[in-house]
Amino acid sequence: MCKAYLDTEPRYGKNPKPMGAVAIYPMALLRVADYLQLDRKRAPAVLLQLRDPQSPISVQEWQKHLAVDHIGPADDPAAKTITVNADIPLKLYLQLRDLLAGLQSEMDHSTAVLDETYGARSDLGLNRLTLAIRRIYSNLHSSAFRGRLPYIPERTGFSADPNLLTLLVEPLYGKQPSVGVRELMQNAVDAVCELDAWCEMHGRLPASLDLPDQEPDVLIDFIKQADGSWILRVTDKGIGMTAGTLQHYFLRAGACFRQSAEWTKEFVDENGHARALRAGRFGIGAFATFLLGPSFRLFTRHVTASNSIGYCLEASADSR
Repeated sequence: MCKAYLDTEPRYGKNPKPMGAVAIYPMALLRVADYLQLDRKRAPAVLLQLRDPQSPISVQEWQKHLAVDHIGPADDPAAKTITVNADIPLKLYLQLRDLLAGLQSEMDHSTAVLDETYGARSDLGLNRLTLAIRRIYSNLHSSAFRGRLPYIPERTGFSADPNLLTLLVEPLYGKQPSVGVRELMQNAVDAVCELDAWCEMHGRLPASLDLPDQEPDVLIDFIKQADGSWILRVTDKGIGMTAGTLQHYFLRAGACFRQSAEWTKEFVDENGHARALRAGRFGIGAFATFLLGPSFRLFTRHVTASNSIGYCLEASADSR
């Protein structure tokens, strides 16, 4: 950020020594030096007992330092080796691993910025301003060290395969295809109601908008294909969706658009009452379409879209 500021500040005109100072170099040194002060010398155990911090976060920071036995040279002259004792719990192991990854990232970033700023300025001798230590090694990744730990040293948690969503559809909605039709129809009616509310708030008439050329607000068609298969098509003269709504709500199981700040700002009045009532909700409802068939296509354009630009989305039951 400092380099970007110096590059764009007219007073300095990309001068490598603004006001006679090589400002980027001491900043890089301070950032890396502060990171490297992570051994037990910075947090003596006796001082921890005397201060007796009550904050769990403070205690964790002290424990990180106490877990580092030694910081010394490495076979690589431009590196340091950090030795951590094996008597650490899983949570502390993961925190230290993240800390060292952050330190290496800081070294990489600082080295790149220094090289970009001073690397070509041999005329001023600034090309010699580099970090003497640019790499960090530790025993945290050693197979021997990891083998002595009484746990699997990896971060894990709950996750769901995309196929889970389609597996949930039938238990939630039953085997009735009519449920899928109902969900699509509810969302279409909601979109029409929201457009009516939007037009009223913005002083627009629906007839002045570029809407589908159809008489009813919601039209449901059953179209037979040449191969004998059928397509269900639902078309509405509604408010449409933005790319953000598609990504963050329509495709997220259980996400409710009407609870978002975006919807509330547009459709909730100063008394907290909704200007447009909704029957359906995005999320699992979108996956009810798979009760009707193995795939669907969606075309949408939000009423505020410039140049009449809309979006097309295609998905199948095994889409990732």
